[in-house]
Amino acid sequence: MMHSKIDSNLESNHINILEKKQPKKKPKKDKNSRCSSPVNGQLHEEMLSPNWSVLPPDIFFIIFSYLSPSDRASIRVVCKTFLRMIDHPSVWRHKVVYLCYISKFEQTGMWTLLQSRKIESVMVPRTSDNDCKKLRENLPHLKGLQIIQWVRYNQLRLLKTLSELRQLRLGDCTKFTDKELMMGVTNFQHLTVLELSNINMLRDNAFKQLVRLRSLEELTVRRCLRASSMFAISGMGLQYVLFRLPKLRCLTLYAVGLSSDELSLSFTPPKGSAQSSQPRPRPGYYPSKKNAPFPDIPEEEAPSVQKLQLQSLTLTHSLSWPMTEEALSQLDTVETLCLNSCYLFRRRDLPVEDVTSIFRKLINVKSLDLASTNCKNTCLEHMPSGLESLDLRDCYSVSGIGLQSLSDRAGPNMKHLGLALCNRVSNHPLSMLHTISTAHAAKVPPQTKHN
Repeated sequence: MMHSKIDSNLESNHINILEKKQPKKKPKKDKNSRCSSPVNGQLHEEMLSPNWSVLPPDIFFIIFSYLSPSDRASIRVVCKTFLRMIDHPSVWRHKVVYLCYISKFEQTGMWTLLQSRKIESVMVPRTSDNDCKKLRENLPHLKGLQIIQWVRYNQLRLLKTLSELRQLRLGDCTKFTDKELMMGVTNFQHLTVLELSNINMLRDNAFKQLVRLRSLEELTVRRCLRASSMFAISGMGLQYVLFRLPKLRCLTLYAVGLSSDELSLSFTPPKGSAQSSQPRPRPGYYPSKKNAPFPDIPEEEAPSVQKLQLQSLTLTHSLSWPMTEEALSQLDTVETLCLNSCYLFRRRDLPVEDVTSIFRKLINVKSLDLASTNCKNTCLEHMPSGLESLDLRDCYSVSGIGLQSLSDRAGPNMKHLGLALCNRVSNHPLSMLHTISTAHAAKVPPQTKHN
């Protein structure tokens, strides 16, 4: 009897232990299901945790397009879904890819990755003949190309099969003669953007070949300094080009070394035939066969226009004297004007009316850059009335009096004002800057009350 009681107690204890070790399974709750419970007589829905996988891919494409290259590389290794999204062509559509070592791409399969992303614009720091051939063979549909430094002059000819190229930026043209440069550039007949930098030899008869690019919309010439009468752009040569590019909308002249008369001539409508504008050869100058001048362009191939349609004009380090009234009348369509580091506003031998004539004529300017020009307070009294953005960085002569004149002149429309390194601007005028946008809005006639 004793043994049976002990066995029954052991058995019951064993059963209790098994029941504790194996609790009843609770039914699983679906996270995506909505559970409701009555609270104060109303149904309350549980808050669901955010699930990024349910977002549409278009949202991710927009987010990824704002990321830096290092952030994209980090997100690319998160999962296979993000990898496919990062490599989607829509993320890279408007991006310029920096190709540092082209010679190493064959081993890493980088060309296959660039082709899958459908890259359209690349920037190369330094190229060789082999690099140009790889670009031509692996990215034949390039639309934008920027090369900072050239090694050989014939590399432009190796790239002439890029028939879809629209933007070409050459950072260093010292390896080219003027004939080699223009022959290489004019091979791309569909160019809309062209930038030429560090030019040490460019005669007018070579520069005039740019009129063959009839679709050109943006032209930039940087650091073309005068070395002799034959090796620099003249006002007559620039005039010939500007008035024969009907689609030109943006012009940038950075340290081109033009005098005041030549700069005014370049914006003055041409008079007479094209043959009369040919420069005279320098006495004792006999060009070699390699540097032989181009033949004249027939007038029917390059008809001139009588009115420029520029919307953006940049004259950095290129404006030292006032321009003529006739030249300024051709620039009345300009909306963005950059006069950064121009010496005109530093001159003390000119009256204020001559210095500010460019503001009185260009009344449609909405964005103006006068950084590092030492613009005076008197110049701010003649700003365009529709001005929306003004940069006065490093203009140490500007004070509170000038800001008050600016407020009276262009106050209602001002949205941006740059005053970095303006040491004469004290705390008092800065505290009154809010009046630039509200002073004229407050001048509303009071309403008469009727009984």
